[in-house]
Amino acid sequence: MRFSLSAANPYIGPTSNKVIDIGRSSYAFDDVYADDFQNVADFLHLDSRDDLAELSRIKGSGVIDPRTGLEMIDDNTIPVWMLSKDKEGKEIIRDEEGKPYLAFRMLASLLMGCCRQLDGICKELGIKTDGLKAKTDDLITKTSELATKTSGFTTKTDELIIQTEALRKDVDKLKAAKEAGNPH
Repeated sequence: MRFSLSAANPYIGPTSNKVIDIGRSSYAFDDVYADDFQNVADFLHLDSRDDLAELSRIKGSGVIDPRTGLEMIDDNTIPVWMLSKDKEGKEIIRDEEGKPYLAFRMLASLLMGCCRQLDGICKELGIKTDGLKAKTDDLITKTSELATKTSGFTTKTDELIIQTEALRKDVDKLKAAKEAGNPH
């Protein structure tokens, strides 16, 4: 293995492309600090899967990470298809404690798919909301029209009540006159 170091263009790197790994699954670096990590944009388009359901399958472990104070995920709930595989794509890569590796590429691809799926859901809800708003506006218009029509009925009903009360008074007078022996 050779590395190239150039004073004119300072960088350190391999002399051939994509043939050298840094670390191994059983001898990984603990922390890596950098300004930028550049990945080839060969991320995965996972829209054939229900991204939100896949993400929801990943549960908490109940174990608190001592460095962050946050709950860690349960490795056993990560869908197997997401776990990092060896170069032949056959075996799941694990550390010396048996914990699986999860590639940023896979996680980022899943999260991008979740975003697309949520965007689609939001658009569908927006269309449904617009439809409901139109139906609500229509109901408000019809209710207003009915209120206008009924106000006319209310006026006529009030008039009929007044006439009925006047007729009752006339009937009461006739009854009183009849009882008093006066037929008119």
